[in-house]
Amino acid sequence: LDKAPPQKKRLIDWQEIGFRITAKFARHRTPEALPILLHSKRVYVFPTRFGWFFGAFTLLMVLAALNYNNNMALMLTFLIAAFAPLLPVYTVRNLVDLKITQVSAAPVHAGELATFALTIVNEHSKPRSVVWLQGDQDTDADVSDIPGSGSIALTCSQRTTTRGWMPMRRARLTTRF
Repeated sequence: LDKAPPQKKRLIDWQEIGFRITAKFARHRTPEALPILLHSKRVYVFPTRFGWFFGAFTLLMVLAALNYNNNMALMLTFLIAAFAPLLPVYTVRNLVDLKITQVSAAPVHAGELATFALTIVNEHSKPRSVVWLQGDQDTDADVSDIPGSGSIALTCSQRTTTRGWMPMRRARLTTRF
């Protein structure tokens, strides 16, 4: 009874397509050494379903205000639209300058889920809110807030296919504003 209802699979997940295209063209070709610093060139912003809805609704409000020649409605629409450029800035600011300092995993058998623990350090005094870490697409994401001038360990799971040492595949660190 305490389980969450299963999420409905969408036919086309546009955000996942955007992630895959970006990962293909922007990824590092060689394995990276720790610590990994997330700088502004490594953070990408994609609109969510709510972002697309916000843009479509703002466009609809502009068309309605222009159609009825209503200056107050136009002023409200442009005031709401003025917040749109701020949202990507706050999203990027929530992830920039985080540092991944340690990756560890427990041994597992072939075919099981390998759980990797990543230690993420926030060297700034500003806390980072609601940061997700997700390994494979079909596994659950670990969600947490990162305190100012502190660190936290987030876990992600990845499927194993063979025996022996397994390098950690690409994981996704995300946030939403």
